[in-house]
Amino acid sequence: MKPHLLKVDHGPAQSFSVRQDFVPYINNRWHYHTEVELIHFEKGNGTQFIGDSIKQFAAGDVVLLGANLPHYWRFDDAYFAEGTTEVADIRVAHFNENFWGNTFLQLPENKNIRALLEKAKRGVQITGTTRHEVATILQQMVKKEGIERIILLMKVLNIIAQSDDISLISSIGFSPSFEETEKDRINAIYEYSIANFKNKIPLEEIAAIAGISTHSFCRYFKS
Repeated sequence: MKPHLLKVDHGPAQSFSVRQDFVPYINNRWHYHTEVELIHFEKGNGTQFIGDSIKQFAAGDVVLLGANLPHYWRFDDAYFAEGTTEVADIRVAHFNENFWGNTFLQLPENKNIRALLEKAKRGVQITGTTRHEVATILQQMVKKEGIERIILLMKVLNIIAQSDDISLISSIGFSPSFEETEKDRINAIYEYSIANFKNKIPLEEIAAIAGISTHSFCRYFKS
């Protein structure tokens, strides 16, 4: 299953997008986009597929994703059951790395933010007190417009960039830019993993899907 290129609409009067969603099926597929994504799950649980990482996400989680990093937020089945009382509440910002101009990030004052966006190419999990700070600012951004919203975005990126409460999600060897044969292999692995993520998948089984030996598979995804 190849990731879908998603077009993010920020509107004609805005340089980037901030929104609040209350439904669990928004962009509920394996996809990527040219924008950086900062997302906070106020309410919601499920499985996150980011790069070559598969793990659970839960209410309170905050994640920063770099441009073109494939991802998929699969909410638990309970959110789609008839008569369900489960609700989602998601705040998410999408912005291009150069929306503030091609030279802004090259300023020496922005070296930490520049380094953060480089880390975001593997996905960044934000935890601790920083997670709460970011969640609060994202909620403020939903309500603000114009220059106030831009200032808040710069503030939140600076907070994350200076924090120790972060960890990288995808393995060090992951790259969203593969040769065509590598793309086919990755897509086969993800298609099988997404279809069977609730089950324990033997190494031999997933290696066969990839068309390589178990030893090669381990080296292929070595972090």
